[in-house]
Amino acid sequence: MDPTIWQKMQKIDSRVFYVILIVMIIVPLMIPQFKLPIIPSQQTISAYDTIEQAANAGPGKIALVDSWWAASTQGEQKWQAKAVLTQLMKDHIPFALISGDPQNRTLTDQLVNQIAPKYNYVYGLNYVDFGYKAPAAYVPILKGMVQDIPGTLKEDYKGRPLASLPVMKGIHDINNISIIIEITPSNTLDQMLQLVQGVNHTPLVFVPTAVMAPEAYPYLDSHQIKGIITGIKGAGDYEQLLGVSDFGTQASTALSMVYALIILLIILGNVGYHMMRSSQNKGEGRNGR
Repeated sequence: MDPTIWQKMQKIDSRVFYVILIVMIIVPLMIPQFKLPIIPSQQTISAYDTIEQAANAGPGKIALVDSWWAASTQGEQKWQAKAVLTQLMKDHIPFALISGDPQNRTLTDQLVNQIAPKYNYVYGLNYVDFGYKAPAAYVPILKGMVQDIPGTLKEDYKGRPLASLPVMKGIHDINNISIIIEITPSNTLDQMLQLVQGVNHTPLVFVPTAVMAPEAYPYLDSHQIKGIITGIKGAGDYEQLLGVSDFGTQASTALSMVYALIILLIILGNVGYHMMRSSQNKGEGRNGR
């Protein structure tokens, strides 16, 4: 008796599936025009709306971008950071950068230099970089910034007095922070919530890697954070909201195709297994007679 199609499917070489998987990943990454519809998650929409609202904070306010990502996580967080920085500049929101990783200051500076010319952002006038701060000194720095930002930090990363920069005019303490954006692959959210956000209930948007996002959902439910941009999928969602198409969109398409393939294979595998069992049971029944 010739094997059925279901029996043949159960014996397909697993390498065939790996080839199909590789193709489904490569095609969206190599062909930017090929993309599937993206439906942004509610938590990403909330993050976007919160930053939009910061544009109406008025003069004497500045956004604080606290970044901890480095080369090891830039596969996700470079594109998250790029999307957020694009929105800040697009909405003409002045911002300050501070880095908790020695690599981050350079990597973030590269992103800013890519985006700034398009929106006529000038260093010192529209944004400032507080530079890299060692993790061991972060707690006292955050505590000091709540009371006195220029007095605590004193200089930018170039060694220029903060008081001399136009973007810092009227910026004194936590009351002058319109929004906090925490871009991190590690557990730094708690200290930002406890030491800074909790003092003045400053709106906070969390931008983690995908594996770090679940621990933040209780804070999202309690409204201590206003939105989450999760991993590369969050970057793709954010690009959709911004009306741009970058690597986040391409990666989201690849992820969607991989998820669809996995679901399809699970369905076909289970259907094939049950069809084989059914066929075997019928054969045993006939032999029993």
